Amino acid sequence: MDSIIDGTEWTGAYWDHKNHGNHRAKILVEDASEYSKLIMKWRRGDKHPENHYLIIEFEDGRQTKDYCPIDINNEFAHIVFKPEYGCGIYYIYYLAFEDYGDYDDSVKMKYNNFLFDPSATSKEAYKHKTLPKAKCLAFEYRETPSDLGFNSFFPMEVIATFEETYSIKKKNKKEPFLLYYEDGYHPIKMVDNIPYRWVDKTPNSSIIIKARPGEYKVFQLGLFATKGDLNNIKVACNLDQSFNMTCFNTEGIDYKGEYFTKEISLSKDKVQALWFGIDIPKDIKGEFKGNIEVSCGDDVVNLNLSLNVEGEPAKDRFEDMRSHSRIAWINDTTGNEDVVIPPYKEVETKENVISILDREIKLNDLALPMSIKSRDIEILAKEVSFPLGENLKVSSFENVKQGKSFVTYVSNFESDFFVGSTTTVAEFDGCVDVSVKLKAKKNISFDNRLKVPLRKEISTYLMGYGKQGGYRTRDIEWKWKECQKNNMVWIGDVDCGLYLELRDTKDTFDMYYNITWGNPPSWYNENLGGSRVFEEGDRVVINAYTGERDFAKGEQIEFNFRFLITPFHKIDPNHWDLTYVYHGKNKDANYAHEHHMSYEYPFINYPLFHKDILKEKFEKYLKDFKGINIYHTVREITTHLPEIYMFASLGEEIFEHEHSLKGSQKEMFLIHYGGKSPWVREHLHFDCHPEFIGKIHSWGGVDPAIHTNGLSRIANFYIKSIEYGMKVLPYDGVYIDSINTDRRTMKRLCRVLYKEKGYHRINFHGYNMYNLFNTQVSPALTYMEHMPYFSSLWFGEEFEYDLGPDYWLVECSGIPFGLTSEELYFSNILNEYRGMLFGMGSRIYENASYLWRFWKEYKIEESTMIGWWDKDCPVKTNNEKVLATCYKKKNEALIAVATWSDKDEKIKIEIDFDKLGIDKDNSKITLPQIEGFQEAKEYPTDHEFVIKPRGGFMGIVK
Repeated sequence: MDSIIDGTEWTGAYWDHKNHGNHRAKILVEDASEYSKLIMKWRRGDKHPENHYLIIEFEDGRQTKDYCPIDINNEFAHIVFKPEYGCGIYYIYYLAFEDYGDYDDSVKMKYNNFLFDPSATSKEAYKHKTLPKAKCLAFEYRETPSDLGFNSFFPMEVIATFEETYSIKKKNKKEPFLLYYEDGYHPIKMVDNIPYRWVDKTPNSSIIIKARPGEYKVFQLGLFATKGDLNNIKVACNLDQSFNMTCFNTEGIDYKGEYFTKEISLSKDKVQALWFGIDIPKDIKGEFKGNIEVSCGDDVVNLNLSLNVEGEPAKDRFEDMRSHSRIAWINDTTGNEDVVIPPYKEVETKENVISILDREIKLNDLALPMSIKSRDIEILAKEVSFPLGENLKVSSFENVKQGKSFVTYVSNFESDFFVGSTTTVAEFDGCVDVSVKLKAKKNISFDNRLKVPLRKEISTYLMGYGKQGGYRTRDIEWKWKECQKNNMVWIGDVDCGLYLELRDTKDTFDMYYNITWGNPPSWYNENLGGSRVFEEGDRVVINAYTGERDFAKGEQIEFNFRFLITPFHKIDPNHWDLTYVYHGKNKDANYAHEHHMSYEYPFINYPLFHKDILKEKFEKYLKDFKGINIYHTVREITTHLPEIYMFASLGEEIFEHEHSLKGSQKEMFLIHYGGKSPWVREHLHFDCHPEFIGKIHSWGGVDPAIHTNGLSRIANFYIKSIEYGMKVLPYDGVYIDSINTDRRTMKRLCRVLYKEKGYHRINFHGYNMYNLFNTQVSPALTYMEHMPYFSSLWFGEEFEYDLGPDYWLVECSGIPFGLTSEELYFSNILNEYRGMLFGMGSRIYENASYLWRFWKEYKIEESTMIGWWDKDCPVKTNNEKVLATCYKKKNEALIAVATWSDKDEKIKIEIDFDKLGIDKDNSKITLPQIEGFQEAKEYPTDHEFVIKPRGGFMGIVK
């Protein structure tokens, strides 16, 4: 399309955006004898352009503030200004914003958004009709090194005028609504206006599409509601049966792999983009006829479709991101197969006993657990109970479905009060989901109570119900709060534990809050529900209650809850190998971690943008490292995403809208994350949740991201992009930074990695929001359902490393769940001495290298770690504030010592030489030289050490 509209060119240029913004008009002044009059037809789609401050600068950067806006609206700006620096080029910046501070690698921005008070002289000057006219030569957008015209309004955001739009409506007044064809290269962006591009197009006309064999062809129809509101819009696609054709806006495959349909509506004078995809087989050529029928009630528009398939087959159907072929991924089901990933094994059953890796569940005839064992240790003191009324009778209990990765049991029952069923699904990873459905037989009042009695001997630690991880306190009272997603608790020890979550009937997952989804009505019961944890003799009981509820005869209700049995697997003995470094800067690490905001990977969670230069970088990495982890998570996504307007066309499916934000959740998104970026305000025509704005230092640009709904088809897109990414980029692992999707997506990710590489490596980083905005939920609890699929953790950002060793064990180390972790310095003090009590090193920092080198020299992977928490640990200290962990080898051991005292402590190491197989009389403690950690020294085993605050050491006994 010609880039000249109304005699003015639309083009790109480069300037420093700071305090200027990304849009300007290029003005020619040929007569500077007095004030100049200017009318520029900028055809803007943003709201209230009259409120934005104008910056007028001469071409050398000198600014003039002597101007008066006469008429400013979406179609044009009429101003009078003083060209005080003479004839030449002036620039008018009309969407200026200012930086107001850095936060780590992010930048917060705000608009200059206020009315300008014109000078008295310019205000008076505009009355003169004979003023010389300045000429608008061009409307320019600020080019970025990306550059897909990221900041450009041309052509799809240059609006048609009111008069042009009225003419179109008048010309097509017999049509119930209008449909405009667009290919995949010109995404429809606006909702409140039609683009100037459509002024000369003929709506409701036949469609001719050219494609190659094997291509995934994408196109759009722009639906313009010219006569009135359109409700329950239907789309029917008819084409040769050789092709799979779909309208993504009205149907799809959800993140669970299930087909669904969507109802869409459109208000009068609004625009809806309808996106279509045609899956073209590689072995087909020719011309094929069909049609697309769009209807609303009795109003129908039928478009003839001609598909011409010719030319050479597409080698890579997803290579060209501008074509939008990758939107096919949002309906993809990859990773939903019934496949078990090592180290797990297939689910085995024998009558009512379910066996999975290192764990066993025995169900009673209500399909509730009566025994749960982990590593042959019984967790339950008594069977789980959910009272259902007097004279309870079970009519059936059976295994109704079993696969390799799961088994489903169903129990049907009846009591004096209810008739109902229990469905229990146990999976290979240790997740047990229970659903109890009840129907009242008569009018009754009932308090539904779930009781989970645990053996007191194994209930050493607790995390959840608003409590940070550590030693279990005697009694806990907990109530539901929307601003706190802490409706779960974990109780256990290192070798066995049980997590319980009270769940909704619909799928929900939020990192910090229940605000988005609301509290589950069944458990919440108008704030009467809650839970208690208390001691009762030789047991610790979790008692989840609903409070009294009145049931009407025939009323139905469903209670869902989830158990996770820990640890999920044994700690990988090769975890010492998992050392990471950012951008390949430290060759002592084994794996390169590629973070976004680099030159090659500038945009968050979209590594495929510059895949060719990223591939070149990765190939260099592989000369120095064993593998590569790439930052790619589900939580937010770059606004540089080519598919962003397609995702936006799906309403609130993928991008949640700002109106759903409430309370502390709104405070977090709009204050902590800096609010909506200028780009989002200028180009996204809906209210979205802002996320962090990354500063791309190598480009001098920014990357504003927006929040995604992880329980949507974005999960399908994510999984498929990982699979495709591994085919075109030589990475073999994934780094995940917080998650807003549930365990299904992590399970799918694991399957994809394993399928492509024969192993899976997923490193997870969680930000601690426990105190921030009073969420009172810890990452180890929030993400426990995902932990079966992680290879290692990085728990450190905003973690409280000065809390006790029990906190480190439960919250930071990952050990009770079969994982290991790393330390991170962020708003607290790194402590490698304490870290070594848990097998934790650090990342990024120089001292990480010193420890890594020592691990390799000592061959620490050949040792067996016996932690300070283990009653059979063969090394201890004689001071309760100073702890010791043993790394046992044959005839020798490495002892890690660290203190939690705030003063100097004198200690001796108490060693069980018989357990270590070491001759006491001929042994000594040797402290190896570790730069930045300790000096080399040698002591007798009965030496009295002085440990300074936050200090410790590592010594070898042999």
